[in-house]
Amino acid sequence: MFIRILTLLTLTLCYSALTFAQTQPKEGTAIVSGRVTLKGEPAGGVFVGLQPQQTAPGGMPSMPDRSQFAKVKTDAEGRFIFSGVNAGQYRIVALAPGFVSADDSPLYSGKLVNLADGETLETVELTLKRGAVITGRITDPTGKPIVEKYVQLTKMDARGNFVQVGVGGAQNPSTDDRGVYRIHSLPAGKYKVSFGYSQQDGLRAEMARLYHAQTFHPDTTDEKQARIIELSESSEATDVDIKVAETRKTYDISGRVVEVANGLPVAGVRIGYGTPAPNGGLSGTVTLMTVSDTQGEFQLQGVLPGKYVVFADSRYASQLSDIYSDQTPVEISDADVSGVEIKAHRGGSLSGVAVVEGTNDPAIVKQLSSMNLNLIYRASGDSVSGRSARPEANGSFRFSGLKPGKADIRAFTPPDGLKQIRVEYNGAPVTDGFDIQAGESLSNVRVVFGYGTGLIRGQVKILGGALPEGLNFSVMATMNGSSGSSFFVPVDTRQQFMVKNLPPGEYELKLRAYTQSGQPQLAKLMEFLNKHIQRVTVGNGETPADFTINLSQMEANR
Repeated sequence: MFIRILTLLTLTLCYSALTFAQTQPKEGTAIVSGRVTLKGEPAGGVFVGLQPQQTAPGGMPSMPDRSQFAKVKTDAEGRFIFSGVNAGQYRIVALAPGFVSADDSPLYSGKLVNLADGETLETVELTLKRGAVITGRITDPTGKPIVEKYVQLTKMDARGNFVQVGVGGAQNPSTDDRGVYRIHSLPAGKYKVSFGYSQQDGLRAEMARLYHAQTFHPDTTDEKQARIIELSESSEATDVDIKVAETRKTYDISGRVVEVANGLPVAGVRIGYGTPAPNGGLSGTVTLMTVSDTQGEFQLQGVLPGKYVVFADSRYASQLSDIYSDQTPVEISDADVSGVEIKAHRGGSLSGVAVVEGTNDPAIVKQLSSMNLNLIYRASGDSVSGRSARPEANGSFRFSGLKPGKADIRAFTPPDGLKQIRVEYNGAPVTDGFDIQAGESLSNVRVVFGYGTGLIRGQVKILGGALPEGLNFSVMATMNGSSGSSFFVPVDTRQQFMVKNLPPGEYELKLRAYTQSGQPQLAKLMEFLNKHIQRVTVGNGETPADFTINLSQMEANR
């Protein structure tokens, strides 16, 4: 037994070493260093995190997971250094519990920097401020503590609206055994605290028989009557207590899933519900573990009063995954709803193969099976109608259970080095998506990815004035003649950007300005900025592409 275990361990270690050698990039040559300060003085002993920046499909930076940062600690002078860094785009954040960074914005935390091979960046300055605290106690209508439940925190934005905020320093802003909560590491601003659910919330997934009515501090169900808590740097708001107004019942939705074509029950599909949106789609969905039985029957428990649509979510079907369903309207007021019929249809399918152009390297081609292809329906807010498929080892894929409509195939986050450049059907480029008919099966589809080592590096240069605070940029790169996705990258704090791993070809670069400030006067400025376009030819080396913006020409160009 010992020999067998030792053999298995040896094989595992050998495989891990081989995998590590194959997947680990070469050691970087860039160096990043800087300083962290607090009230103008060096902040020693503070951890600084460095992580490659991820972007959402729309091009905005996504909030990184702080637990995944590479970390170093500042010395007595507040200085830090990262060496051996690969070229790329990184987020640098000071990680100090109880403090917030003055460099944070409503969109992201820390500072964004682009690094080139061999570059030494020594000027990163991170400024800390002591965070504020809100603490209080949550009790039920009888005065008993509400234990291990989350509180909700909203913060006033630049438009004067209160929006949900993440609580950076308090990963779990929940009550303890006394009903006491404490939320720390908050930036200065105006806040509201609440607990419980409103009928307008619509969605929840606790499946409880009772729920607490949403109550704001101090003890009101009317948000307009909620007390605004104004926090300054390092302040602490205490006794922000809430006594929940009342406990209300939840209700059940029960019914049956039947296939329209034959009237037979549909078993083994998960049931979901969502809140209808004005555009005909869904503003949110909850897909529970409720699955239709052999008679197609289902029951959703613990649903708040409100207006919903109920559907069979065949993305998670154990059987008959080739179906999709209509959305059945349901309204709950003060009683269970029964007899709901969800109508299912046999859907269409779309199948083909994902391929790579520009290389025959098996290690690169193998990466296709590690990503998801997404089928996106146009002009639809219904996220349930979309589908996701992961290519097999040979690149083959299949989408099934498709409803009629116009849809595109997109790989939003392909593996590093691969870019989707076009989609083909029967050998011809698809430039306007697929028209999926009822029950139709389309095959011989090719999703073509390009591989290259091209790099576009540039800077946004501002002349004739200064940009207002809170205005940020991203750059959208589109390969000419391509029916694939555009590539979005944010512009960093030095107004630099880079688009890497590009296949050779002609590209169009468009500047995209964005902000959350909501200032009306920025609309004209953003319109002017977004008119700036660059066209470049990319090979397998580096291509420069600067945007030079003369703000004094804004009125002349209108």
